[in-house]
Amino acid sequence: MSDLGDRGRPTSRTRREAAREALGQSKRAPLLQAMADPKWHMGLPALLVATAIVAFMVLLGQSRPEVVPGRIAHQTATVPQAVTFVDEAESQRAVENELAILDRPMLPDDAWLARLQEDLIAVGSAIRASEANTPENERSALGKISESTWNRQVKRLIDEYLLEIPLVDNDLDDEASGRGRLLVRLSSGRVVRPTTVIRIDQSPKASQLTNAILRSGLPKEAVAPLAREILGPNAQPSITLDRDRRAQLELQARDQTPEVVEQYEAGQILWRAGQRVPAEQLDDAKKIYAETSRIEWAEFGAAFLLCLLVMAPLAGFSAHSHPKLTRHAIRLVTFLSLLIGLIAIPFLLGERLPAARDAAVIAIAAFGTISVSLAYDRMLGGIAGGTLGVLGALVAPAPIMLAPGVVAGAAVMAARLGNFEDRATILSAAGRSAVVFALGAAVAEWTSLPSGTEGLFGQGAARAFAAWLTTLLIGFLAMGLLPTMERWFDRVTGMTLAELRDPRHPLLQELAARAPGTYDHSLQVASLVEAGVSAIGGDAALAYVGALYHDIGKMRKPEYFVENQSGENPHDNLRPNISYLIIAGHVKDGLEMAAASGLPKSLREFISSHHGTQVVRWFYVKARDAASEDDEVEEASFRYPGPRPRSKEAAVLMLADACESASRAAVELPSGKIESIVRDLSKERLLDGQFDECKLTLRELHEIEDAIIGRLRSIRHQRLAYPDDQDEAASSEPSS
Repeated sequence: MSDLGDRGRPTSRTRREAAREALGQSKRAPLLQAMADPKWHMGLPALLVATAIVAFMVLLGQSRPEVVPGRIAHQTATVPQAVTFVDEAESQRAVENELAILDRPMLPDDAWLARLQEDLIAVGSAIRASEANTPENERSALGKISESTWNRQVKRLIDEYLLEIPLVDNDLDDEASGRGRLLVRLSSGRVVRPTTVIRIDQSPKASQLTNAILRSGLPKEAVAPLAREILGPNAQPSITLDRDRRAQLELQARDQTPEVVEQYEAGQILWRAGQRVPAEQLDDAKKIYAETSRIEWAEFGAAFLLCLLVMAPLAGFSAHSHPKLTRHAIRLVTFLSLLIGLIAIPFLLGERLPAARDAAVIAIAAFGTISVSLAYDRMLGGIAGGTLGVLGALVAPAPIMLAPGVVAGAAVMAARLGNFEDRATILSAAGRSAVVFALGAAVAEWTSLPSGTEGLFGQGAARAFAAWLTTLLIGFLAMGLLPTMERWFDRVTGMTLAELRDPRHPLLQELAARAPGTYDHSLQVASLVEAGVSAIGGDAALAYVGALYHDIGKMRKPEYFVENQSGENPHDNLRPNISYLIIAGHVKDGLEMAAASGLPKSLREFISSHHGTQVVRWFYVKARDAASEDDEVEEASFRYPGPRPRSKEAAVLMLADACESASRAAVELPSGKIESIVRDLSKERLLDGQFDECKLTLRELHEIEDAIIGRLRSIRHQRLAYPDDQDEAASSEPSS
């Protein structure tokens, strides 16, 4: 049926299709087409969420004063709006002052005073008993005192004067009594405020005790014996603290002490640029900013756009050069978590350790550059380091003039890192970038402060030294964490590759001892792979090491592989399907041995895919020829389990492995024969679909073939046959 209506007009369906086509041809088509790319489906929402988190940290960081106690302020700080708040520290100090002068209600220690009264009465009884036989006119003044008078005066001493001038220990000091803070309630109900006290550790001749005894009506002759008894070895304070009453008084004092209120007017200057800020003034500023800081939607939107602008180069380069990063959820979350976690370091230190703000910004820029360069490449690492430095300066907050120096330092470090050829590479990169970071920190300090500020040069030099030292420490830290980061990011550095390609590596030594033919085959294949991968600009170092270990699974049954056989072939006595299981099993065995030996995952791909899903041709043909007409041998039952190569380096290994084996099997290898072998094996694997998952182009495949052919010709070239002495003699007669 036609899409036109009865009168020839287009239907609604055709109009919608025409509109879609017009939209596709409009100027917005490139943008819509870019947004339709699957790499943005996960990457764009993740970028927006990460930007929102960073923007929130920026707003909180900017709400804090950008100054360190004792250092010179870069900017003049003013009160944004009128604010009144309670000064908690001063209020607590006022309460403590009130408590320091608060009265101490005391109670008599009745039990001890009763015992003391009995002891003093006993002293009088002893004196009278000693003078009982002495004539009355010859008795001492104490002996003449009657028992009732003595007892009455002792009781007065105990009940009044030892409480008005009480016995105290070291817990009640002279200052307390001198300021009238002691309140003693007597048994009569009268309250006295002692102005002097008698310390129980004083000499019995203390004037305060003498005064109390004389005031009770006793003669001065009674001072010595009574003082020895009162201040003897068993002396105790005559009053104790009334804890319940004291608690009530303290509660009343806390409630009645007014809070200390600080008031600031809008626009009031807290400190000026170039001024050293004392710690107490900075504390007030923090309280002011805490009271006045409010996150408004307009401010959040501005911070969000600023952070998005800063993060845009990093996001764009990641999506363009590393599309797997934006499509793989785990990689994307790990990458963004690393960035946000590093940005949080200066944010947290800015609150708890403000003196380390600048150093923290430089530290995250340096560490981010190293870690991202290791995980992906140095270009992305440099961009990530610069992005971290700018965002770190915003959230700390640090002088914004520090950002250019941090970006330059990250670029210098990334340019030097390269492929992490050895451990000295990290230290070299840290050393070179440390100079740039230090210079950037000093310039940021000098340009942020008013000219002529006292101590300007010294403060800039101090920050430069801190930046230099921080960068070197980050280099040493990264060098120590390198193996952990390699496992975390599943990457292999040049240092690790150099260690793995060393013939003294335990796994290679075991391969050479148990399967010498396989070891020699692996060396030849590694040479071919290196040539082929170098021809297309791939990772030749990684491919070379992968080729060295691709056949380690043959160590478990070396005698079943032809390169290790010197006589009888054990496959002659086995059924083809059993032989197939043994041959194909070396891939699984190799993966198990690689995992047990701790080989990186990126190298295990070479082991698992170096045969792809090819057919074990020899035993398939043998099984097919031995089968009866009614039995059909399926080709799929004789294929390797795979997977097929997913990287160009693994595809080169597959082709190089086959070419090396075929060249060994050939009896004669003229130059044309080598080229024919390589071209045919390459075409066979291409038509079999073995290269479908590695994004290898036909042009690259042709370049790989040429490189392998050239390397094979140099390895398998025909050598001159040197004649023996007889041949030389025979050949010399005709010539003579």
